[in-house]
Amino acid sequence: MTGEEPGQVAALPAQGLLDTNILVLRRWINPAELPDEMAISAVTLAELSAGPHQVRPNGEQDLYDEHEERARRTEALQRAESEFDPVPFDAEAARVYGRVTAAVVAAGREPRRRTADLMIAATALAEDLPCSPPTQTTTRVWRSSSASFPSPVRPCCARGNPVHGR
Repeated sequence: MTGEEPGQVAALPAQGLLDTNILVLRRWINPAELPDEMAISAVTLAELSAGPHQVRPNGEQDLYDEHEERARRTEALQRAESEFDPVPFDAEAARVYGRVTAAVVAAGREPRRRTADLMIAATALAEDLPCSPPTQTTTRVWRSSSASFPSPVRPCCARGNPVHGR
């Protein structure tokens, strides 16, 4: 339950940490569906940095042209690097990551396949930023945050990490 009346749409938060998929697909998403001020995690930058190296050769797949896909992924990385100053995955995020993993295990799910997503969620929780998009896991963990995450949180801007406006 989100606390809204049936049929009521939740208001978007003013700030949010973008998931890697949302960052890549952002140009096709209605800006009204995104936070006014957006940030990315260093984990997202790591995923984008690995992307061009994970393109499979044309001989191994027929879904895309390897050269076009590598160029597309490189462009996505370059745009993110020029547009955002990533929020670091720091010691506090690492501590929160342990609790996020515990919540995933308690829910009967396997955290290993989703390490980067959980690290992004941990960064968002450590920085007191909503994750965009909110996933079932981050929503469940966020709801329990007052009980499960008693440590103080710092807004990401407090440490010189600008949150990017639309």
